[in-house]
Amino acid sequence: FFINNNQKNKLHYNHKNNYITTTKYNIITFLLKSFLIQFARLPNVYFLLTAIIQSIPIVSPLSSASSILPLIVVLGVSMIRELIEDISRHNYDKLNNQARVWCYNQIQEQFLEIKSEEIKIGELIIVKNNMSIPCDLVILDTSSEEGICYVETSSLDGEKGLKQKISNKITNGSFRKMCSSSLQNTDIFKLRKIALKGFCQCDKPNPRLNKLDGRISIGIHNALEKYPISANQMLLKGTILKHTDWVIGFV
Repeated sequence: FFINNNQKNKLHYNHKNNYITTTKYNIITFLLKSFLIQFARLPNVYFLLTAIIQSIPIVSPLSSASSILPLIVVLGVSMIRELIEDISRHNYDKLNNQARVWCYNQIQEQFLEIKSEEIKIGELIIVKNNMSIPCDLVILDTSSEEGICYVETSSLDGEKGLKQKISNKITNGSFRKMCSSSLQNTDIFKLRKIALKGFCQCDKPNPRLNKLDGRISIGIHNALEKYPISANQMLLKGTILKHTDWVIGFV
């Protein structure tokens, strides 16, 4: 994909945006789908067959209500629990999709706040300290002179210890240099007319959290330079930025 060029990405690749959904059901499919899921469990099938047999007077002297009613109660409680859990997932998805993110707008040539669900591959994103990373990012620059940042990955792997990430030396400091000496690091959000171009080739999404193979060709106000990227330059979606004023990277 192209870096900082939505028009070319849409023309050549048409990647998905950052919208996520983890729900199982919607208003239309809930009753049918949840009902089928209940009978994908063998105990429920067993009790259903038992209830059918007991409803035949010649076969069973017992009342069919003695097995049908408990089955209805069990199915009802399970379906209600599924509904509550799915509503919680829906609310969590909405919270993530509506989160505000600083993204570089190529038309207005400045960083603007947008919804997380509107982020597109290749765009430039700024993440502030203690914010959750809204999408997988490759680091270009950080507020640290060494290009170092720290992330908490407990939401992905359960580890509380902070992990260190670092930008490549080719791009490290590039965005800090664009700020005048009178500006503070946090004023990087006021940067305008970033002439950044490039192209990235890397792995497709996969479950390997600690591995990334790829290479990029990138230029910031100058000719393109090529270098490989690895997991050391990647911030994963859902991790939290720590002890770093800001990080800028591409999606």
